[in-house]
Amino acid sequence: MNLRPSACSPFAIPALLCLLGLLLSSFTFGPIKGDTSIRIKNSCGYDIWPAILTGVGNAPTATIEEMPSGFMLTSGHSMTIHLPQDWSGRFWGRTGCDFSSDGEGECETGDCGRRLNCTGVGATPPATLVEFSIHGQRSQRDFYDVSLVDGFNLPVSVAPTGGSSVSKANQSSCVEAICAADLNKVCPSILQMIVKGRVVGCKSACLALKSDMYCCAGAYSNPNTCNATSYSKAFKSRCPTAYTYAYDDATSLFTCASASAYTITFCPPSSSSSRSQCSLKNPNKLVSNSSCQNNSSENKSLTSVASFNIKKGMKMFVACTIIFVIMSIYY
Repeated sequence: MNLRPSACSPFAIPALLCLLGLLLSSFTFGPIKGDTSIRIKNSCGYDIWPAILTGVGNAPTATIEEMPSGFMLTSGHSMTIHLPQDWSGRFWGRTGCDFSSDGEGECETGDCGRRLNCTGVGATPPATLVEFSIHGQRSQRDFYDVSLVDGFNLPVSVAPTGGSSVSKANQSSCVEAICAADLNKVCPSILQMIVKGRVVGCKSACLALKSDMYCCAGAYSNPNTCNATSYSKAFKSRCPTAYTYAYDDATSLFTCASASAYTITFCPPSSSSSRSQCSLKNPNKLVSNSSCQNNSSENKSLTSVASFNIKKGMKMFVACTIIFVIMSIYY
């Protein structure tokens, strides 16, 4: 007599469901292999509205759904999204936003077409930018930076998790890029963006003065003629690892090979700026990963979802095994 349950047996149904659950647990949790996780963290004492503009590549995703290109992030909270390979684009934070239930409205800074979801629309300056090129030029190398070229509205940092140096003789690798200073508090009056009597942003000299010299345009459109100005130097003194003008690459463009994740922090603690200084002591000297590692608690938080899924999968595997053993004994 065949004691094994047939395909039509009622005992085969829970077994099949168990197997299906085990398979789904392997595929529906966490990012797709090859994707880079980006954790966006709001450490400001107020709500912000992060925005994403995709330059090249598919849109970012959150879990298995396409990620909106604009959303609200309350104070003290974070959201993790996933960038596909060969992706380039920028992130920024918007402030003082007021949106209706259908996503119509506007922001005091960083506005993108008066919509919550910035579909293909960049930031209205001034806005602090975080720029990425993930796995650029079909290699495993990432490029990233913090930019004040379009002005300033929020302090921000970006730091990789894991990864390795690209070569033995390249610029600093896998370190934090940061502008932790609140430039609105020290912004020259000629650059101030004022809303309701408050300085909410600090314009770039290009935006405020509209001169080719400040915009690196016309006769100043190449690295030989476009140099740092008194305004960009003032920004640089406060945020030494941020781009302050178009050709500020030497101390502002960072690379990392095969980083598993990045953390973008709005309003990062000022003390974290000391970690970025390791890249300034000698821009041409290789910086080891150990000298600029992220805080271990950050690493734990980024891997907590993966750990949870592994444990959950093991429990389901054990449950399935028990069910099959019982069925083989009694049926």
